[in-house]
Amino acid sequence: MLSENKKNHNLDIIWEYADVVENGWILEEDIIPKLTIQEKILIVTEGSSDTDIIKKCIKLLYSDIADFFDFIDMEKNYPFTGTGNLKNFVKGLSKINILNNILVILDNDTVGKSVYNDIKGIDLPNNLKVITLPNYKDFDNFKCKGPREILQKI
Repeated sequence: MLSENKKNHNLDIIWEYADVVENGWILEEDIIPKLTIQEKILIVTEGSSDTDIIKKCIKLLYSDIADFFDFIDMEKNYPFTGTGNLKNFVKGLSKINILNNILVILDNDTVGKSVYNDIKGIDLPNNLKVITLPNYKDFDNFKCKGPREILQKI
């Protein structure tokens, strides 16, 4: 009802539920909504380092929505590793009516781009998207450390 009054539209909302929880009237987990499968986003990556870096970045930059994401890396969580098998995995996902929103992230190297082009020929459901990492000219020529060293510093 408060939101229907236009005078309230610029006011902050403060949820004060601590007293109700502390006095045992309700459990905190009953107040905080759980995400449904349809609300979660499953991110599929080629390798463990991709998953580790993306997870860490989401937690650092967007900690308030980090629980919206689940991860599968083809290196750890799939018995048939490699980008070729990632294409078969995507084919399988496209046929089983999975409810999650799925984002498959491929490297922008030659193999990743080749698999991406192969996958573009598959009839994918609307909730399954496939992308490659962006290709920035600034990243063509610089010294870098491997993902393990980077993650240790983050």
